[in-house]
Amino acid sequence: MTIVSVLLLSACGASSTGTDSTPSTPSTTTDLQLAKPVGQQVGCSTATASAPGLHGVNTHSAVNLLMPFGVAFSSDGSRAFVAVLTNQGVGQPSIGPGHADGAIGEYEATPAGLTSERLGTIGSQEPLGLSLTPDGRYLVAAEGSGAAVLSVARIENTKVPSSQWAVGTFSSRGQGAIEAAVSADGRFVFVSLEDSNELAVFNLGRAARLGFGRSDLVGYVPMGVAPVGMAISADGRYLFATSEADSPTSTEGTLTTIDLRRAEEDPSRSVVSTVWAG
Repeated sequence: MTIVSVLLLSACGASSTGTDSTPSTPSTTTDLQLAKPVGQQVGCSTATASAPGLHGVNTHSAVNLLMPFGVAFSSDGSRAFVAVLTNQGVGQPSIGPGHADGAIGEYEATPAGLTSERLGTIGSQEPLGLSLTPDGRYLVAAEGSGAAVLSVARIENTKVPSSQWAVGTFSSRGQGAIEAAVSADGRFVFVSLEDSNELAVFNLGRAARLGFGRSDLVGYVPMGVAPVGMAISADGRYLFATSEADSPTSTEGTLTTIDLRRAEEDPSRSVVSTVWAG
């Protein structure tokens, strides 16, 4: 029997500010080049697609984490990685009082439950959305203007301090990095910039070979206001990304379809379509 473990995280808010999910309105809107939706505007709906029920699912809770945000599971489901936001000076024994550093926790997932393996700070940035490369070698954590790339082998090595978990950092002109996705071949990283209305594309394959630097940034994909969620299609051809609104004064969300291969070469021209999403 296949056992599927579901890790439940509880945190206040879903935005990069950690307060609420209201889209961040830029100070100026004259130079925004947003991906405009096409078709008829739709209203909110409770309609859902039919799907079979899941059986044999074990649900476990990770406790004693302050403001957890991102989670990523290894391909075999045996390990879970959790991004923890600031402890706001409250003090957590595993980290120490007064720290405002971001942290990553690793859990072993078994049919009996979740076992905490280690928890370590990774610097002054706060990790948010997490994504593992398909080969399980790197853990990508959205933060700041880009993402931190962490070595899974270093995380699992108890002799390596958490200050050495990161192998490099991606940065961009943007702000509010909140979610990360990795291409099916593990060569490119996509980061949604919630406060800059675009996605940043980074060349992880190049960075891993030649070292991290400015040339790792491939470019930007135009989005609506406050892009956040992303998912790559099963065939690896498309990247789907949601925005919380189509304009700074609208409450209508959008869904953008991106040609993944084109985004790896010319991100600004990689949008296939943007449609209303209710």
